Amino acid sequence: MPPPFSVRSIIDRSVRAAQSSADEKSLRLDTTVDDALPIYVIGDSGRLTQILDNLLDNAIKFTAAGSVSLAVRPSPGPGEIVEFRVADTGSGIPKDRRAEIFEPFQRLNPSAPGVGLGLAISGRLAESMAGVLRLTSSGPHGSTFVAALPLQETTAPATKAHATSIPHEQRTSRILVVEDSLETQMLAAAQLDRLGYEHDIVGDGYQALEISDATSYGAILMDWHLPGMDGLETTRRMRQREESEGRKRTPIISVTARAMVPDIEACRDAGADDFVAKPVSLARVGEVLKQWAGSSPPSNGDVDPSFDTEAFANLLDELGDLDLVVSLARTFLTELPRRVSVIVQSGSDQEAIQLAAHTLKSASLMVGAEPLGLIAGLIEGAVRDRSSVTTATQADLHAAAESAENEVSALIERLENAQ
Repeated sequence: MPPPFSVRSIIDRSVRAAQSSADEKSLRLDTTVDDALPIYVIGDSGRLTQILDNLLDNAIKFTAAGSVSLAVRPSPGPGEIVEFRVADTGSGIPKDRRAEIFEPFQRLNPSAPGVGLGLAISGRLAESMAGVLRLTSSGPHGSTFVAALPLQETTAPATKAHATSIPHEQRTSRILVVEDSLETQMLAAAQLDRLGYEHDIVGDGYQALEISDATSYGAILMDWHLPGMDGLETTRRMRQREESEGRKRTPIISVTARAMVPDIEACRDAGADDFVAKPVSLARVGEVLKQWAGSSPPSNGDVDPSFDTEAFANLLDELGDLDLVVSLARTFLTELPRRVSVIVQSGSDQEAIQLAAHTLKSASLMVGAEPLGLIAGLIEGAVRDRSSVTTATQADLHAAAESAENEVSALIERLENAQ
């Protein structure tokens, strides 16, 4: 069962992440949370975060003036359903486009008027949570989308006193993974399962701070590039809290595709104990966690150190689970349009472009789409160096994304036929 999380924390993070985009367009961003909303719930916090991010981003992108609002309340119907209502004062969605806005795998067409690619992604994410995303109204005065998601009310996580009472020599083998990419979350979960470690997974630094305050971990695998607050700043804050509260130091391992000497030094300066480069192999995860988690995990099968996860074909050998590999590939295809859309449509939001390019690079290399990963890496570097992404580079990105989609789709078909 996933760990409890605070719905208000997710809402706050998503709204703060969207605020700068709203400010650039002089839009008012309003948030209303019903007092009856549960404080702690059990559900998929990572997918909830992505749904809210996509809906707010889409509303802001297609609203020229006025406001965007997020209202959250428990559903008045039976069951533990929470409604997330995002409304805008944009021009609305044309009637002839409404039937297709939730269709998955739309063509990469950044000039399409009034339709956000993130809606198709959000619809599929809501379905994966046994929920639903629907368009409740759209007209000349704006559109309203409602995500109705099952979130089970629960009690607060364990207290800090309990978490800090465990001595270092008896450190738990439970691992915290801080990673926003769905594919990397899936891969990390599969690797830790095979290695025999229990684990929790969160999608951003704010959730990491909250859960690490309440739970004792043997080690933390911390992605560098996270939405809102990056992994370096999250690491710094964790170290500050440990020091101020007299807590034992939890090993933090930085995980990133940036593996130059200055990057490694930046991780250590922030307070990280070790560093692993993406894509991360099963053998490397086992090696670093055995060193830092305090005790060897239960054996769950031999780990072949020759495995190399840079190529998608080797994932099956490494993870030994065909259904999981197919699911990971499908997730890559589902996320692909949104990531490309963020890169080509985010305008002056350099942080959003760099984060999307970084995530696309890592995911592409994971599934073996090396040309797409290379182009995404070039875009990430260009934005980091404050250079603009040229029209020619965007065209190359579209072409590489289409090729990757075709190749991964064909590979999925071959794997499924082999069953």
